[in-house]
Amino acid sequence: MQTSELNFSIEVPEIVRQGRPRFTTKRKIIWVYYDEKTRRQRKLLVDLFRAGYPNVQVDDKAQFKLFITVIKGKSKGRVDLDNVIKIVMDAFTGIIWKDDSQVSSVTAAFENSKQGESKTIVLVVKEPKDE
Repeated sequence: MQTSELNFSIEVPEIVRQGRPRFTTKRKIIWVYYDEKTRRQRKLLVDLFRAGYPNVQVDDKAQFKLFITVIKGKSKGRVDLDNVIKIVMDAFTGIIWKDDSQVSSVTAAFENSKQGESKTIVLVVKEPKDE
């Protein structure tokens, strides 16, 4: 059994989640955009990734596994795991993978914080190529 080629792990000092898409019309064209908080959180994910892994290039042929742990501190409100998964998948499209269809599996879970801090931990595993 082969082991994975690369692991990428980042820890985000907050719970990240994707907001709802917004729509507007300009010159008879419908535009979709996200709120400022969602854009800031996507940028934070990318910045943390690039700071830790500055030489990683987009791989358009590899398959990836994604593991996300959301550690909930004191009363952070309701958090839907699917919105956490969406923002991670969208943020890393064009950064780690070319298209999010390259992610073959996603495992996501909540944990309660013993220290009262909230954070999101993201681990990306690049699957080995079949020889």
